[in-house]
Amino acid sequence: MVNKTEHNIENLIKQQVKQQVIDEGGSSNISQCAKVMLASANFGKANPDDLVNAGIAAEFFFQALHRHYSKGKGKGTDVIMGDYFGAVAIVFSNKIEDSEILKTFCKAIQEATKDKDDEYKEAGRLAKIYGASAWVGAYLAGLTGDALSDFRLMGEKTGLRILRAIDLEGYKQALVKFSKSNDFIKNVGLN
Repeated sequence: MVNKTEHNIENLIKQQVKQQVIDEGGSSNISQCAKVMLASANFGKANPDDLVNAGIAAEFFFQALHRHYSKGKGKGTDVIMGDYFGAVAIVFSNKIEDSEILKTFCKAIQEATKDKDDEYKEAGRLAKIYGASAWVGAYLAGLTGDALSDFRLMGEKTGLRILRAIDLEGYKQALVKFSKSNDFIKNVGLN
């Protein structure tokens, strides 16, 4: 369930991202990484400023990966723009005084770039950022241990669904083993 504060945070993230991405020649297509992050943050209490910075970082990490692997296929100016977006993401990650946030996003990028395409191809790479976003939201909300791993996996599956790599039934089937999946699906708005 989305409350007014969460809605305001999401709008602030979108506004900041659109302004920066579009002003720098980026795509006007904004991912839903911040929405996934906020969906997992709903399971605890997070600092709103940290959520804004993490949401902006998530979007820029997504855009960086998208530029490198989907749009530019690792060539030309798209690689340079991807590097720029990655640098912006790092700046926003560092505004949160917890190194685990940056480590988590960097690990997701590392996993996405070292893996060969799986059955989901490019969507599988981009889904890693959705997974990191869900992990970060849960972490900022105060969750620990196995719950963080669960949110990362739910975030990746949600990314695959958003990117249309799996259908709604397959998505719900993939999340059925997680105890918080029904509430998470509602929070993301994919029910």
